[in-house]
Amino acid sequence: MSDTRVKILRESLALFNRLGVDKVSTNHIAKSLEMSPGNFYYHFANKEEIIRELFDQMTKKIDALWAFEVPAPPKPFFQASMQVFWEFRFFHREMYALRRNDRVLSKRWHAHLDRSLITLKNILESWSERKIIREATSEAPSKLNDTNDLCSLIIITAGAYLQFYESTERRASSRTIDQGVNALMKVLQPYLLPSSK
Repeated sequence: MSDTRVKILRESLALFNRLGVDKVSTNHIAKSLEMSPGNFYYHFANKEEIIRELFDQMTKKIDALWAFEVPAPPKPFFQASMQVFWEFRFFHREMYALRRNDRVLSKRWHAHLDRSLITLKNILESWSERKIIREATSEAPSKLNDTNDLCSLIIITAGAYLQFYESTERRASSRTIDQGVNALMKVLQPYLLPSSK
């Protein structure tokens, strides 16, 4: 990837995170980089291409983070995951609208979600085998039916936390990540075995 392309992606990410996708045009990005429109369009035809490439960067980071044969214990695992979500926070704030407007992105999001649910299930099973959590069954204190339900609840909480927290009156900050990690630990709390609490 060329240096110019990297700069465009880096600046786009910063602007999307700070201002929101709707308020940032390709002209804004080019101007912010002091780049001619012709040079910009040589690298990206439109804003959707940038968003898709940033989405691919985010999902590669998550996939790499979640791919360890022996995953980190829950709290460090959630902290590392939420750091990636913070880095690409505009996605978690605006993903529903972005998916509605871009069928290609929507397909990529669904593929990522399917992959994440499978990987997270394997991580929960690893934690269970290592006696960090109890197995998710209908007999567990939270009454979730199985590991699939717990995976869905973790994904929903992690993916929607920044969107839920952030509003015009209350901007998210890096401190919000700590609160998100605490929320995820509360979701997992009924399953944590005494030695891991």
